[in-house]
This record gives sequence, structure tokens and C-alpha cells, in this order.
Amino acid sequence: MHASRAFLHHPTGLVRRHGDLRLPPDKRLPVRRRMRLHRWGGGSVSVRVTWSAPAAMLVIVVAGGCGSVNSAGSDAAAGASGDAGSAGTGGSTGAGGSPGAAGSGGRGGTTGTAGTGGSTGSGGSAGRGGAGGSTGGGGVGGTSPCHAVLALDRSCTTAADCFAGAHTTDCCGNGHFIGFRTSEQARFQKLEMECDATYPACGCPAEQPIADDGSRLAFNQQAGVTCLQGKCTTFVPDCGAPCGAGTTCFTCSNHTSVFAACTTTCTDSNQCTTAALPLCQMGMSGNVADKYCTAANVQCDSK
Repeated sequence: MHASRAFLHHPTGLVRRHGDLRLPPDKRLPVRRRMRLHRWGGGSVSVRVTWSAPAAMLVIVVAGGCGSVNSAGSDAAAGASGDAGSAGTGGSTGAGGSPGAAGSGGRGGTTGTAGTGGSTGSGGSAGRGGAGGSTGGGGVGGTSPCHAVLALDRSCTTAADCFAGAHTTDCCGNGHFIGFRTSEQARFQKLEMECDATYPACGCPAEQPIADDGSRLAFNQQAGVTCLQGKCTTFVPDCGAPCGAGTTCFTCSNHTSVFAACTTTCTDSNQCTTAALPLCQMGMSGNVADKYCTAANVQCDSK
């Protein structure tokens, strides 16, 4: 739709030539109003010249359209701006690339593969098996001279089948008299010599040697030996035989004789419950020095 904006009329100046309307060279149309064709109220402008008789009339029609081209261009520009805004939103999507960095954290999970190294720790368990090999080393110790002495034959039928061998048990020089079968005597002497050579000089004092029944012998005293229940067993000779469980051989000088008995230690006579040994007394002249239950008529350490 078009609407007229202005009309210019000049009744005498127009001439018709070759079917066209023209102004004489010396004539001008009066300027009524300056019009801007590029923008007029947001509408488009069109000029139309019409001819009508009997008089020539120049009609300039200014028509306004309903949509401005420039407005549409503005809208298009705005749309373009809107599209650029969408591109900005795409930039936000770029921020979404940050979760990709979290994917690098996933590579940290590869470090978790080092947990497989924990499986190698199971191989460490095999190392414990190696410790078992160390126990095997203990087996080698079993073939050492000192251990070989303890493995010698001690079986017997009579006391004549036995001998008492003095075995050194540590670097302090403590000794243990052990009953062995006489057929092992030469082997014992060789092994015992080799065993003694393995001990360093510790510098600690040695105690009195011990017999198989647990009794103590005086220094430089030789142990007695007998066949007890098929096994060669040593004891203190003054007591005549190995002492039973819970007792030990005690000796002391008693005037012109030596008192000896398998007895127990005590602090007073109330603890001496055996009828043959009712008296608790101190003795220092025999194989050990301590208080023991003795016979009533014994006076230890007397001369």
C-alpha cells in the first residue's frame, strides 16, 4: 500500500514531446520540500508521474510501506548479533572441555595399576617361604659338631653299656655330663673337640657341671653313669643313683663322713615333710651350697 505525501503542480511550464513530459530549459520546478528517500518515517518512497487532460499535471506520490527495509536490516543485524551471542554460548561449551581435564584424572587411575605391584607383594609371601629355607639352615646347624654330640646313641641294656661324656654347652664353659653308649666314645671325643673350638672366649664364669638327673656336681668331679630304663643316665656318685623328679643330690661333710641324699631345698624344718629328712639346715662343704632337708642326726660342715 502507498500513501501520497505531496503534490507538485505547474500548469503552464510542462510540454509534451515525443510522448514524454518535459520542462522547458529555462524552467524549474519549485522546491516545496526536501525529501530523504533513504528514510521517511520508517517507510519506503515511490514517485509516480501521471498525465491527464485537459491540463498536464505532474503528480509525485510518496507512499509508505508497512515494513521498513532499514528496520528489517536492523532486525537482521540484531539477529546476526544474536547469532554471535550463540557463539558466545559455544564458548561456554568450551568450558565444558574442563571435564575433559577430569579425564586426565582417569589417567591417575592408571596409577592404580600399580596395585598390581601389590600382587608382586604376594611374591613376598614366597619370600616367607625363603625364611623356611633359613630353617633349613637350622638343619645345617643340626650337623654341626655341637649338635652332632647330642645326636649320639644313648641306648643301653646295663650300666656297662654306658659312659659319661663331659659336654661343653656354651662359651662360658658350662658343662653337662651326658650318658652315652660306649660304642660312641671315640666319635664323641672327636666331635666334642670340634664343638669346643666353635665357642668364642666370652669371659663369663662357668657354674658347676650338671648331671642328667638335674643334680649339680662339684668342680672337677666325675659323674656316675647307669642304665636307667634303657637309657644311659648320669648322676652324682655320692648319691649312688640318679635322683627322682623333684629332688636333687645334696652332700655335706658330717664329722668324719659325708652326708648325701636326694632331697629338696627348704627355708625351715616345717617344709621338710619326708620322715627320713626332717631337719632343714645349711650346707656349704658338699657339691652345692644352700639349705636342704637332711637327716635329724646330721650336722653339715662339721669335722
